[in-house]
Amino acid sequence: MKRAISDQFPFVEIVWEVRGQISQTTAFVDTGFDGHLMLPTEWIYQFGTPDALDWWQLADGSIVVTPAYEGFISIKGLDERLPIKVILAGDEPIIGLKLLRRYLVILERGQRVIMEP
Repeated sequence: MKRAISDQFPFVEIVWEVRGQISQTTAFVDTGFDGHLMLPTEWIYQFGTPDALDWWQLADGSIVVTPAYEGFISIKGLDERLPIKVILAGDEPIIGLKLLRRYLVILERGQRVIMEP
């Protein structure tokens, strides 16, 4: 069985693609984020005009509007390339529940992240 194991708790290694640009990075595993993938806002300069705008409610109840793009993601260790929506906000890569719900995710004693299909 394929599994992704990251000793960089609470981060996992991902490969993402948006508009032909491919990057490998570590992403924070965030069960409080309802989307697929959030990338830093600085990527808007490389991606250009967004495919859509998304509205998000933050923990404090405020609403923010973010640029959104169609893309793909792979979790290192799992042989899947999945279509996703990528939003731009904040300053670090974050994967959220729309992606995490596809997997068994084990946050092992604050030391590693294990993901299985």
